[in-house]
Amino acid sequence: MDDAVVQNYYAAVAPFYDAELASRDDLRCWLALTEYWRPQRTVEYGCGSGRVTIPLALRHAQWGGDVWGLDLAPAMLRRARDRWQHERGETPQGALHLRWGDMCRFTPESASDLALFVDDPLTHLHREADLAATFRRMRDHLRPGGRLVVEASLLPPEARGERQVVVLSDQYGFPSAFGWVDVEQVRRIDPVQRTAQVSYRYRLAHRALPPVEATFSAHYLEVGLLDALFGLAGCRVEERWADFRFARLTAESGMVVLTGRRCSR
Repeated sequence: MDDAVVQNYYAAVAPFYDAELASRDDLRCWLALTEYWRPQRTVEYGCGSGRVTIPLALRHAQWGGDVWGLDLAPAMLRRARDRWQHERGETPQGALHLRWGDMCRFTPESASDLALFVDDPLTHLHREADLAATFRRMRDHLRPGGRLVVEASLLPPEARGERQVVVLSDQYGFPSAFGWVDVEQVRRIDPVQRTAQVSYRYRLAHRALPPVEATFSAHYLEVGLLDALFGLAGCRVEERWADFRFARLTAESGMVVLTGRRCSR
């Protein structure tokens, strides 16, 4: 993982991040899982702006738990800290702990009951050694019986079985605090390496401003590799879903949500 590339990408997209992801409708999924399991301590790896972390912290506080959020991008952590002060109300400050760091090397201060990877932060890890290091840490820091939940992007169906670079383009828009934002996305996918160069161009409609451009390198994981990584974490995979409404995973699925439980030994 190139830390500078990741940090620059999130610095560019930070002003649009929450508004762009508002349509994902995934928050109910994460809240439902935590309500069901009621962990005392949750760690979210790649917590970003706190879009999911803060609602989780507010919910954890109801049963005396807390949430730790880890992110590598200072621009996103600044937004998360500002948002927490704005939204926490009477919730104790200690219900949320935000930390800067690399998920490959992060060591929690104490064991956790739930580890969450929301919005595919693993896409930034291209080396299997980095993936393995991240999940081996789970074995040491996830309590026996604790849960591991990973959302990951799979190789797009349009690129499966191809040997040459596949270019996928998309255009969409969303409302934001700045007004309507038009987005152009281009993914240049190497199906053999299961990687992509992903670029975004954000334009503010009705404003004569230059577009905001952002680029990062994505890594598409395989379900079989994710199963093996859960094993490195000492976890047994329990569920594999294709979306945030717990639909069955199929050969055409473009994403996966896996849940697993930390074995006793």
